[in-house]
Amino acid sequence: MATKSANVLVRVELEIKEQAESIMSKLGLPTSVVINALYSS
Repeated sequence: MATKSANVLVRVELEIKEQAESIMSKLGLPTSVVINALYSS
């Protein structure tokens, strides 16, 4: 069975986005994985 998905559009401060992407890149985590984890908790 296929998993359904939805798009999420948010606005964040550029500096926060860049810092978050740097951390996720170092951890090898795609943004979608991190968002799914936050939404699931």
